[in-house]
Amino acid sequence: MRATTRVLHGDWERFRRANPDTDEDALATEIVVRGRRRLAGEWEEFIGPDVSREDRLEWLRRWIPRLAADIATLGFDLVENRGRAAEAARLEEATYQHDIELKKDVIPELKAEAKTLRAEMRRLVEYFRRRESHRG
Repeated sequence: MRATTRVLHGDWERFRRANPDTDEDALATEIVVRGRRRLAGEWEEFIGPDVSREDRLEWLRRWIPRLAADIATLGFDLVENRGRAAEAARLEEATYQHDIELKKDVIPELKAEAKTLRAEMRRLVEYFRRRESHRG
């Protein structure tokens, strides 16, 4: 079984320029291996001010690639979801327009019918009250 790794075209082109002699399969494998290696193990989000220079540099060497990966992931999500957001907006607008059309075309007729039915109910109630009072 083979897993799929998706990379933005611009990012892929940067990887290709940085590794011009590497074929695409090997480059994709290297990207995944590097990513896994960078994410392995625990890492601290913050480091104290009293940490030695060497420890701070080591922390930065671990933290900056993670931050870059987070930024790349957010960029990828933005590109991937932009189309979905546009489609959702189009669908919402169509639904809104449909609702307006219903309110404009259907509801006035239903209101008129309801008004007629209420008037008929009042007439019948009055008729039966009079009829009942004549019997009594």
